[in-house]
Amino acid sequence: MNKKVILWISAILIILIVGVVIFLSVQNTTSSSTVNNASSNDISSNDNTNPIKSGDTNILIAYYSNSGNTKAMAEEIQNQTGADIFKITRVSEYSNLTEEEKSEIDNNERPEVANMPENLDKYDTIFIGYPIWNSDLPPIINTFLEKYNFDGKTVIPFCTHGGSGLAGTQRTIANKLSNSTVITNAFSLSRTMMETASTEVESWLKEINVIN
Repeated sequence: MNKKVILWISAILIILIVGVVIFLSVQNTTSSSTVNNASSNDISSNDNTNPIKSGDTNILIAYYSNSGNTKAMAEEIQNQTGADIFKITRVSEYSNLTEEEKSEIDNNERPEVANMPENLDKYDTIFIGYPIWNSDLPPIINTFLEKYNFDGKTVIPFCTHGGSGLAGTQRTIANKLSNSTVITNAFSLSRTMMETASTEVESWLKEINVIN
């Protein structure tokens, strides 16, 4: 075969090989970027079921929310305090909320918590958020409060409700956590007033000296 033809074929093959290598390199980079972005999305969309770190803080907001109102209030408190936030979830969700939660309260049941913070020791102050059900704490909150040692910590209750206010739940928590400092000047907000949450929460946090 003519030497010039062989050289041309060799040159073309080299160009093709280099092109393939560059193409595969770009694909791998794109793939890695996609995986990293997906991982970031997984972390940011975990709905607070693991503690969301907002920086060095000794404050935790732990809350249970069924309809989303208490979740919104917890996130507003986080926004104004820079605290870590943790969503308390049940092992089994309700299939008939009205009947099942009333039965749990009437029978003084303790439903199992699906997730618990790994370490509460680092927190000096813990906000506990919940909706009011039948003028009482949701049973899952009792489980959470009885699961950990809150001795020496400052505990700050807050709730959402349909007209009952706190219904004495701040005193229930204070009685349960007798070796903790429970702030009985707790916060409650009606589910019909959620649009005022930002200003109401700010005023309350200043009143209890959490923010300036």
